[in-house]
Amino acid sequence: MKRILWLLSVSLVCSLGSFAQQNVETPGNSNDSKSVSSLQGIYIGGGLSHGTDGGDGFLSIGFINELRMCRNISLILGGNVLNSTYQQLNVINNQVVITTTYGVQLSLSAEARIYLDFEKSNLNGTINKLNSGWFIGLPVEITSSYLNSNQPFSAGGIAPSLGYRYALSDKMFLEAAGGLGLTLRSFRTFDAVPYLRLKACYTFQ
Repeated sequence: MKRILWLLSVSLVCSLGSFAQQNVETPGNSNDSKSVSSLQGIYIGGGLSHGTDGGDGFLSIGFINELRMCRNISLILGGNVLNSTYQQLNVINNQVVITTTYGVQLSLSAEARIYLDFEKSNLNGTINKLNSGWFIGLPVEITSSYLNSNQPFSAGGIAPSLGYRYALSDKMFLEAAGGLGLTLRSFRTFDAVPYLRLKACYTFQ
């Protein structure tokens, strides 16, 4: 059943990408200077989160494909490798024992994003190629621990966020986002997880 869910999740991300590509506005539109841009890139990042079963910290490397949906809305599809530490609660001889565990996970994500001050970022008609500025995001992510366990999935979650993207150049940007997510751990237990994520990205445009 879990392998079927894994295949369905991959199919969903692929179908979202196909749908988004069909809705991308064509270049040359007179509103290009006032609209978000589509971009692709690789990134490194890190973050902290804290759920009811303990805190997590992680470093990651991944790929993103940001697709323009309309003037200030984009859809971001991504995949990455997570190197994380997390706390586990175990009951041994009727006592609760907390252990810190290291793991390597794979994840797939899709995020609908609204840029809040895009008009301000495009003053004087300058094209904001890296979509910098404040944003609200609604990322959905599925994480697998298949690399270091026999369980294809470890968690799935939805995590509304508020963040800011800062362009270092026409190829690189920094991004920070924080929010409160709802995670379904091992697809059995719901957990409210506040989190903070940082990212440095190099784009191919």
